[in-house]
Amino acid sequence: MASMSKDSSTSSSVFRERLHALRQERGLRQAALARLAGVSPALICRMEDGSRRRTAGPVLERLSVALGTSTDYLLGLTDDPRPVIAIDSLSLMERQLIAEFRRLPSEPWQRAMVEEARRLRALQEEIASAQGEMHPKEEPDEPAQAA
Repeated sequence: MASMSKDSSTSSSVFRERLHALRQERGLRQAALARLAGVSPALICRMEDGSRRRTAGPVLERLSVALGTSTDYLLGLTDDPRPVIAIDSLSLMERQLIAEFRRLPSEPWQRAMVEEARRLRALQEEIASAQGEMHPKEEPDEPAQAA
């Protein structure tokens, strides 16, 4: 059991160190990384200072995407920081988007594309929210009975 605790603290230490180092290498503040990963800045702070011991899979995945690395690298399972993308898992539309992104001539154009994607997502969320307010879910009058 003692070795399990040591392994756990070692992997936790590697995660904290790599999360912090990658964030700084990318020139991101905790709040910026939090926004990119869809989590709170407080969570990023707790993960980096070690007060957060476990990180859920979906959060870990979003962090790796935001930092341009793999979950395996963040967890210390590999020393190769390059992201691993299973091309088979991408839809045709996702592949086309990546191809178009790579064809852009410079980083400012690529940043503009990312910002436009974020703007579109925010607009979609705003529309969905407005539609939810206009059409609230109806609650059934009586509970459904088993057949």
